[in-house]
Order: sequence, then structure tokens, then C-alpha cells
Amino acid sequence: MEPTSFSYQIIAQGFVALLNLVMVFTLGINYLSSRKSYLRWATAAGLLEACRLIPNISLLWAPQSALLIIGSMAIQYLATLVLLAALLCYRARADRRYSLWAGLFLLVGIVNFAFFTANGIPTNTSVWLLHTAPLSIVTTLVLWHAWRMTGQLGISKAFLLTTIAFLLLLRLIVPFTQDENLFFLLYYIETLTFPIVLAAINVFAVEMANQQIKQLLDSREQSEQDLKFIIDNSPDVILIADKIGLIKSWNKPGETLFGYAAQQVIDKMHMDDLFADNHWQRKADESEEFTTRIEHVKGAVVTVAVRMRPVTQENSSHSIFVIKALGQEQSDIASEHGGEAGSPQA
Repeated sequence: MEPTSFSYQIIAQGFVALLNLVMVFTLGINYLSSRKSYLRWATAAGLLEACRLIPNISLLWAPQSALLIIGSMAIQYLATLVLLAALLCYRARADRRYSLWAGLFLLVGIVNFAFFTANGIPTNTSVWLLHTAPLSIVTTLVLWHAWRMTGQLGISKAFLLTTIAFLLLLRLIVPFTQDENLFFLLYYIETLTFPIVLAAINVFAVEMANQQIKQLLDSREQSEQDLKFIIDNSPDVILIADKIGLIKSWNKPGETLFGYAAQQVIDKMHMDDLFADNHWQRKADESEEFTTRIEHVKGAVVTVAVRMRPVTQENSSHSIFVIKALGQEQSDIASEHGGEAGSPQA
């Protein structure tokens, strides 16, 4: 081999190994933040694939070494088997059935490479196909389980399926290649494709995490809407004020009882603005029940029963007021003003 070609080969193999290590690093970070077991297995697959650099570079000095060829193929096969385990772990935890299948494929690989070692480097295509058949089968299973992964066929999943399908295609073509230069070109592209598959898994994991976050946010938003609906349909007025008495929450019955719309009150009015008597400074830090009077925006004075309870969460303090009109005055106000919020008079 010419010195220039030899240098190019070392640089190319080093670049592939570096790319694998970069993917391992990103997958590892993703695993540490999410603790998803399939990312841990994918990280292990990347580390194994990076280890192929050792026999691959050694083959530049001894291209006919059967031991180095077997070593490279064994690492390739094991990395693909671990990648399959990663996709299996995505759908469910590994159980006894999966362990038995993994043991069977591992045994097939050992027998295959032992036969390779005993008989030397194959000299015809049919024997090469026999030796690469277990790898092609495992890669096909990787593609099948990638297709069965949760989620619609989005961009990340399509990217993952495309890269695995391309990897499978290369592994099927390589044994039929007779030209030496084309063989090494396809082999190099195949080693370059594996870290791209790892990148696709990482992208898929990020997209799935984003979808889960979106679902949680949607669920939280729906819960908040349901809670607001329940509070708005409460028979009593429910108000929430902060530690200085500024109103932070206001339900629909409050609009009927006081005559103010929510946008007129929230973050704009103090609790004492609603009562005819000053009650905020009395016992704002203690639970209390009392009877007082409130004044409707139209001027009507109504006697109400008030239950107040302070609540504290971390550094935030609020007071919850449940207000109920006594007698028939609340219904009189609703009928007099059509049950709608009014505007403050000048």
C-alpha cells in the first residue's frame, strides 16, 4: 500500500471512531438526563463499534490476517446485537424470552467465527454469505424493531429507519463485491453508517421526550381548564388574594355578587375594596369565619358569610376566601342586574 493511501486509511478510520465516540457522548448525556435503558444499550453499542478501530487499523499492516478480520467482524456483530437489545428495551424491559434469543444469537456468532477461524478467509461468495448471514439477520431484526417503535412515522423515525435500511443494504452487498477498491469503499461507508444510526436514535429520543413534555403540558392545561370550570360553577364566591391582599383569582359567582368582571379585579383591586368594613388587617394570617357586608358595584349592600384560610407554599403566601350571600339578596342582585358583571361607577 502506498504511503499516501495508508495515511488516508488511518485518517478515515480515525474519523469513524471519533464520530462513534461523539455519538456515544451525546447518547450518554441523554441517558443521564432521562435514565432510559435503551439509551444505555445504544451507548454500549457505540462503544463497541468504536473498538473496531483497533483491528481495522491493524489490518492496514496485515491485510490478510484472518485473526484481525475475525476480530473486526466479531465486534461488528456484537455491536449490532447490542443495538438490537437497545431497540427491544425501548418497547419493554428485557425478560427471559429476550435473554434466550440474545443467547442464541450470541452462540450462533461464536460458532460462525470459530468455523471462520478454523477454515481461514473465505475464497468464494457463497462462503462469505454464510459467514455474514447472522449479521444480516440481526440487522434485519434491528430494522423490524425500529419500525415497531412507538410513535407515528415522523421525521426522526423515518431518519432512523432509513439509516438502518441503508446499513442493511450495505451489509448485503459487500459479500458480492469482487473489486477490491469497491469492497473497501463499501466497507468504509458501512462503518460510517453505524454512528449515523446512533445519531438517528438520539434524535428519535429527543423527539419522543419533546412529545412527552407536550403531552404533560396539554394535560396540565386541560386540568387547569377543568379546575376553572368547577370553580366557576361553584355556588359560592371563591377569591384568592396574595399576602398583601391583592386579588389573584376571581370566579363567575363573584361577578354576580359584586358586579365586577374578572379583568377589572384581578391584580387591580384589594380585598378591602370589596367589603363595606375593613377586614384584611384583622386576622389575615389565621383561618377565620365571620359575617360582614359587601357592596355591589350598583350600590346594593349585601350581608355575606365569609370563610377565610391562609395557605403557604414555599415562599408564596395566599389567602382563600369563600363568600356566600345570606338570605335572598344575592338572587335579588342577579335578577335586578341580569346576573352580569357591571362597571364601576365614577
